[in-house]
Amino acid sequence: MRFGSDPDVFFRLTPRLFDLAVAGRAEAARYENDRRIEAAYLTAVLGRAKKPPRLEELLSPKKPVSSKPADWRKMLAIAEVWAGSAQAVV
Repeated sequence: MRFGSDPDVFFRLTPRLFDLAVAGRAEAARYENDRRIEAAYLTAVLGRAKKPPRLEELLSPKKPVSSKPADWRKMLAIAEVWAGSAQAVV
């Protein structure tokens, strides 16, 4: 199958789910293509730059890591909400 999925999965999908899957694949392909174009552009531009920017300026900012561990009571409350929405028992 050209879609890249198992035919059994295809025949189990409703038209709405199939449409969502195709839209998701298309968005992923656009994202991947944009990253390739970005890489080619940066390679060409940075290859000609007299003073290239620092690597930190080109990369995404890193999120700070929390130094204190999460409170177990808060985590339990979140799990209970999840379990309640799925009608499961924690």
